[in-house]
Amino acid sequence: MAKLLLCVLLLACSPCFRPGMSATTDAPTDATSEASTAQTTGQVSTKAGGTTVKSTATSGSTAFITTPATDEMTNATMEQTTMTTEITTDNTTTDNTTNEPTTMAITTPPVTTLPPPGKYVVNGSDGTCILMQFYLQVMITYKKTDGEVATTSVVFPDTSVPTGNCTDNSRYFSLAYPAHDDWHLRLDFNVEEKMYEMTSLTLQWKYEEPFFSDTDQMGDTDDIKFDDPKSLNVRADTGMTFECKIRKLQAESVNITLEEIKFQPYAQQSDDKGDFGKSELCDEDKPTKKPQGPADDTGMIVGIVLGSVAGVILIIGGLYFFMRHRRQRESYKSLD
Repeated sequence: MAKLLLCVLLLACSPCFRPGMSATTDAPTDATSEASTAQTTGQVSTKAGGTTVKSTATSGSTAFITTPATDEMTNATMEQTTMTTEITTDNTTTDNTTNEPTTMAITTPPVTTLPPPGKYVVNGSDGTCILMQFYLQVMITYKKTDGEVATTSVVFPDTSVPTGNCTDNSRYFSLAYPAHDDWHLRLDFNVEEKMYEMTSLTLQWKYEEPFFSDTDQMGDTDDIKFDDPKSLNVRADTGMTFECKIRKLQAESVNITLEEIKFQPYAQQSDDKGDFGKSELCDEDKPTKKPQGPADDTGMIVGIVLGSVAGVILIIGGLYFFMRHRRQRESYKSLD
C-alpha cells in the first residue's frame, strides 16, 4: 500500500518537472520572462515595481511569456527601445553615407600691378625743354623705438610735381611727392661734345607719417646722393632719348628702382622738337651679337682633296699616253 501511494503522489507531481514548461506563481511583483528552447544568455534589470528577465537564444526559436508589468516598467522598456533605435539609426546613417569631398579654400595672394609710369614735362621760354617718363619706387630700412628693423616702400605717383631748369648745358630735373615737399628726386645732366650724361642722382626724404612710424627719427630729414657717372651709366647723343627698362641703385639702407625709363633732358634738340624723338637704348637692353664661331673649313678641305686627286689622275694619264706613244714609235723603227 505504501508503494501504491508513493506512485500516485509521483504521478500527481510529474507535470512540474516536464521540460519546456513554465509555471507562473503569484509574487509580490509582476515579471516579464522570455524563455528559449535552446541555450540562452540572460540579462536581468530591476525597476521599481517589477523585474524584467531577458533571455536571448543562440539557436532555435524564442517563446515569450509575459505577465502584467507596472506603468513605470513599461515606460522604462519604451525608453530603452527608443534609445536603441536612435543608436541603430545613427550607425546606419554613418555606414550608408558617402562622405562628400572636402573643398579647401585656397587663398591666392593679390597680384600686385605697377602703376603706369608718370610722364613729366618742364617748359622753358621756347616750349618743352625737359621731358621725362619713369616709374619710381623707394625702399628705406630704418630702426623702430623698440629696436625692431623695418622697411618702408614708397611709390611716387604719376601726379608727382616736376620742376627743373632749361639752361644750355647743365640741367637738372626734380620730382616732388604730392603734398610732401621734403620727398623729392633730383637728376642732374651735363653736355659734353654733343653728348649728355647724368652726373648725379639725389634722393631726399623725411621721417614722417604715413611713411614711417615708431622711430626716434620722426621729423628728421635725410638724403642720399649717387654722383659717379660711370655707375649711373646714363648717356646719349644730344637730342636723343635715353631709354631703359629698369635701373636699380642701392647704398646703405636705401634702394631706388626706376622702371620704364625715358630721359629727354634736351627736348628742344629732339628730331620731334618738344617730344621724345628717337631713342638710344641702354647697354642692358641693346641686342647682343651672337659670338662668331670658328670658320667652317670643310668646303676648302674637300676642294683641296678633290683637286689633288684630279691632279694625280692627270699626271698618271699623261704618263700612260706618253709611254704608249713611245712604244709605238719604237715598234715602227724595228719594222723599218
